[in-house]
Amino acid sequence: MNEQSMDILERIRASYYQLTAAERKVADYVLTQHSQVQFMSITQLADECGTAETPSPGFVAA
Repeated sequence: MNEQSMDILERIRASYYQLTAAERKVADYVLTQHSQVQFMSITQLADECGTAETPSPGFVAA
């Protein structure tokens, strides 16, 4: 895992409790499957998480 990946994962962890329930589903998946997520489309990620395809601004900003 490179330094940039760690920065993103740390930002997700730091803002985790400010996310909505759906955003937390995505966050949980990203935190546990980060090596696979980097190669997924937003549609694939949404399917895996069982969430809507369009990410909310809160999660994207994280």
